[in-house]
Amino acid sequence: MLDGKSAPIDCAVVDLSAGGACLEFSRQQDVPERFEFLHGGVRKIAKLAWRRGYRIGITFSANTEKSISSSSLSRPSPVRG
Repeated sequence: MLDGKSAPIDCAVVDLSAGGACLEFSRQQDVPERFEFLHGGVRKIAKLAWRRGYRIGITFSANTEKSISSSSLSRPSPVRG
């Protein structure tokens, strides 16, 4: 599922912590259960925790942080924050 073949999905980061984030989309998005979250030069493996309208909550898997040169969220691999 984390193959990186899908295009990034842009979103707004409403809230961000070490354990997860709240993301908001401009329209309904089909976000997979697991994906790569790219934000601020960091890539993390994320899991969908909840969904309410245009917002979703995600949790980060432990020890999955990697530095990257740019930020993005794509499906099924990254959701861009």
